[in-house]
This record gives sequence, structure tokens and C-alpha cells, in this order.
Amino acid sequence: MNRIAAEKKSVAEFVTGLLVIVLILSACTSNNEKSYQTEKWSFSIDSKGKITRWKDKLNNQELLLPDHETYLVSLKADSSIIHPSAAVFSEDDQNITLTFENDIQLEVKVLTKKQHISFEAISLSNENNIDALIWGPYYTLLNKSIGELVGIAQGENFTVGIQALNTKTLGVPHGKTMTSFLRWIFLASRM
Repeated sequence: MNRIAAEKKSVAEFVTGLLVIVLILSACTSNNEKSYQTEKWSFSIDSKGKITRWKDKLNNQELLLPDHETYLVSLKADSSIIHPSAAVFSEDDQNITLTFENDIQLEVKVLTKKQHISFEAISLSNENNIDALIWGPYYTLLNKSIGELVGIAQGENFTVGIQALNTKTLGVPHGKTMTSFLRWIFLASRM
């Protein structure tokens, strides 16, 4: 009977130790992700400035194309595209500070409304070597109709769009000419 009791105690100690390790690892690797919600869709950004989810809430459908890194915004310096290495969200969730290499920081104002979310670049540090801000590209599963010049992607039940909100924003297809964006609005609707 002592051998069985000792084995049970050993198994219990092993399971307890394993649970402690799992809890410690999950605490150390917690994902600082922020989700922005509208009435019909949600949009999540992780602690590195990557868009991790873009969801049609009405149809419970993920809109983001898997296996593609999709950043909220990147920078162009010389001939290189620089992605953010960190994203910090303000306590009121109305600002995101994105950090890039060479101590470059971009502050983005976020305004969430019932039907849309707008993002506005409000400050950029160490901007002397930066040629442009690039919003996107945003890789989506929506492929029924794609309008590069007007910035829409349409699926069977859902359409998303991106629209410039001021005259400082150039809307040129990504990859053909350097695109410089300062303010964008994300629109999404159920068809």
C-alpha cells in the first residue's frame, strides 16, 4: 500500500509542477493585444504592431489571410520597408505608439465609431530619414472584387474599404509608386 501511495504522491507532485511551469510560461509570454470593435466587425493589433485578427462578427468569419504578416503601418527609409518592433496602447485605447529601429516612434490616434475605425498618424520622431508612411498592405480573404485604386475588398457577405481622409494622403496602388499616408479610415459593411 505504501508503494501505491508514494506513486500517487509522485504523480500529484509532477502534475502540480507542470501546472506551475505552464502558468509561469503563459505569464511570461502574454500577448499584449488590443482589439477594436465596431458594431459589425473587430480588428486586433498585437504588441509588435501586427494585425492579428480582422473578423466579421455577424457571420463569425475571419477576414485576415493566414500566414501573411499584416502590419497596421510600416515606414519606408531609402529603399527599405521597416516594420514596427513594438506597439504600446494608451490606457484609454485612443493612441498606439509604434516603435521602429533607430529609435523611431510613430504615434497613431485611433477613433472607433459604430460603423468604422479611423487611424491618424499624429507624430513621428526622427523623421529625417523616413521617406513615407505605408498603411498596409492588408491581406484579406475577401476576393470576390478587389479595387486597388479605391481601396476595397469584397467577399460574398462582407466588404471592407480603406479611404483617405485628408489631402496629405496619396492613394496609389502599393508597389507601383511609393505611397505616403497620414490618415485612413477603415470601413466595413455587411452586404
